[in-house]
Amino acid sequence: MDRRQGGRDDVARGATILLAAVVISALIVLFRAGSARFADPLPTPTPLPTATAVPTATATPTSSPTPTATPAREPTPAPTATPAGPYAAISGPTTAEVGETAVFYDASAPQDQVLKQTWTTPSGTVSWVAGVSVTFTSPGCHTVSLTALFKDGTSRTAALAVSVGGVACR
Repeated sequence: MDRRQGGRDDVARGATILLAAVVISALIVLFRAGSARFADPLPTPTPLPTATAVPTATATPTSSPTPTATPAREPTPAPTATPAGPYAAISGPTTAEVGETAVFYDASAPQDQVLKQTWTTPSGTVSWVAGVSVTFTSPGCHTVSLTALFKDGTSRTAALAVSVGGVACR
């Protein structure tokens, strides 16, 4: 076997083990946190009021048709901005307890165009990984940021504020 091929196999095994460790850490965090910690990705729509016909009284009967209520116009939803081109995004919890380890993932798009990720966390900076585990050692509003470098040469940054120990982020 070629020594270079064996080295590549060792690197591939190491990357697989690292990925498995990150996934297991994420599952542990999700299990401990429970589903109440994460917002519903699709909010429940609020029902709109329905139009009600109000009968009108007339003093004398006529042969003209009875007026009907005009249906209320439904409000037009405001357009939501959609990022143009590549953008950086972070997936992870926005609250944690002191001593808790939280896992954050690169949710940038298009994902297949990301060349490099650089994470900045309260414990330091790390590059070339799609996710990081952060153990929060003190209460406060801590920031986790991600800078993604894309194949077209653009660089985008996303930041996520994490409320630790009940301290509100403003």
